[in-house]
Amino acid sequence: MKEISKADLVDGLFNAAIPCIEKFIEEHNNETFFGFAIETLAEEGYFHLCASSSESFQSTVDEYLLSGETLEFIMGEDIKWNNQEWAYFDLNYNCNIWNKAWEPMLDIINSHKNNISQLNNQESTRAQQKFSNLFKEAGEEVYMKIINSRILDKMKQSSDFRSFFFEHHDAF
Repeated sequence: MKEISKADLVDGLFNAAIPCIEKFIEEHNNETFFGFAIETLAEEGYFHLCASSSESFQSTVDEYLLSGETLEFIMGEDIKWNNQEWAYFDLNYNCNIWNKAWEPMLDIINSHKNNISQLNNQESTRAQQKFSNLFKEAGEEVYMKIINSRILDKMKQSSDFRSFFFEHHDAF
């Protein structure tokens, strides 16, 4: 079974992400952002670029207030900083630039996943874990490349702006 290299994953992810982020920032230049995150889920080949602005988060605040939650709770770690509560949870998946650039690598990943499924249980488990670790490492590296590219500096940012990376299974 041909291995997927971390370098190929990093290049594929980064080269798809940067133009998508640029387009997103351009389309949302009137918003003030408090967060940017990347969430990966290796077994699905997911690489979610996420962002949230004060403006886009207001509907979430309103919804939680109506359900009886306190503003203190809503603005805490569980809601405000949970990227799955953000309006722009997977901003790249609504971006044609991303879809075109990422599709060739996703085809390779899907082929790799198919090959893994043909292995016996023990080999399959080992191969899936190896790929999950590789995908997470590639995601972390891409996150750092995005940060170091300073592209996020083009976003209007709140004083409490944060960026972070995580693998889905590490948080949920």
